[in-house]
Amino acid sequence: MGEANRRKRLDSNYGNSLNIGCFIAASTSSDAHAVYLGIGRKGNRSLWYNLIAGTFENKGEKTMTSVKPTRTVRRGRLFPEIQWSEEKKAQWRAEREAFYQRCKPTFDRLKPELIKTHYNWYMAVEPDSGDYFIDKDDMVAGKIAHEKYPKAKLHVFRINETGVCGTI
Repeated sequence: MGEANRRKRLDSNYGNSLNIGCFIAASTSSDAHAVYLGIGRKGNRSLWYNLIAGTFENKGEKTMTSVKPTRTVRRGRLFPEIQWSEEKKAQWRAEREAFYQRCKPTFDRLKPELIKTHYNWYMAVEPDSGDYFIDKDDMVAGKIAHEKYPKAKLHVFRINETGVCGTI
């Protein structure tokens, strides 16, 4: 006897189509969602669906199909408690410009000869000692400089006519 014939003889529902259902529920009291998957015979709403749907209906919770998104639109700063005043911003810009002006003479002095041999390479300048470090990669130039001066603030120039990358 074949497998199909044996199953037909043992299971009266063998060969009847199955219903596969999915029930998605959302909780109104938390961010939790639940997905329930059930398999039932044709023609009847399975027990699992009645049980789950009844559970959520009794609590006043909704299925995912009826939930409306209530997303809060957030605009503004990531950390609104950290706000710089205009004076502090101006002071920071002035300090940055003063540091650039301390590094620029070293770059201007070496630029004509380095453009010939190292065009579009990078030069990290340490202004207090006047030392500079050159490499094809800006990160490597900074790393080499930080090995010698671990606590120093550096300025990195690109060795070209403007001293910067790209145009604005």
